[in-house]
Amino acid sequence: MGLFIVELSTAAVYYYTWNRIDPKLHLTVGWVYAGGPRFFTLAIINGILSFMLTPGDAWLAVAGTGHEAGKFWFALFNPTYWPSLFLRTCVCASLAGVLGRSSSASRIDGDKAAGAQDQPRQSGASSGSFPPLWPCPSS
Repeated sequence: MGLFIVELSTAAVYYYTWNRIDPKLHLTVGWVYAGGPRFFTLAIINGILSFMLTPGDAWLAVAGTGHEAGKFWFALFNPTYWPSLFLRTCVCASLAGVLGRSSSASRIDGDKAAGAQDQPRQSGASSGSFPPLWPCPSS
């Protein structure tokens, strides 16, 4: 529970201090948010999901007998835990890269992109060099 509160707190600090604190400090807050509580939340949720998705006689045999606590760590770190944690971590890093690339390509903050013209911005597939992540109506 405390880890989730730290995660939400660092997310709020990162969001509400945008352009209000030193950029290096803001980047540090972002790295703390990304590296610390976010990864541990991923690891905990991955353990729960991999337990529920992996059949196993060792912990199913003791279900309802009162000896479940002795098999907790065996159930959490089951045979599919580490491969799924690696895969989920890679997918999350890839999605973060795609989101970072798409948001930097479509950022409207007064900066002119290299070679950009003074034309109104259009949404949709013709709006830039990077395709949108979802269909956007042109207006």
